[in-house]
Amino acid sequence: MKHDLYYGQDYNVLATIITDGQENSSTEFTHKETKLLIANISEKPNWAFGFIGANIDVEAVAGSLSISQKCRMKFDANDNSVKQMFGQYTVKLRKIYLT
Repeated sequence: MKHDLYYGQDYNVLATIITDGQENSSTEFTHKETKLLIANISEKPNWAFGFIGANIDVEAVAGSLSISQKCRMKFDANDNSVKQMFGQYTVKLRKIYLT
């Protein structure tokens, strides 16, 4: 599957990072590794990245990862805001990619 996703042409992928801004002590990827991964994969025309965050400076963090401004969004860390965020993000992406 990894090979198909990386070398295939007949699909589009949107990978979105969603965070509540709390430190999770990730041992999988550092910020530097994440930025490099995004930079390398973003060279493929059928890949895009988004960033959604709460309790952090979304513009600064997403910008530091070279994520397009049009695919950034912030939300409040509560149940109602989370539900609204998913709906708003879907509408936003439809406007970007389906028009």
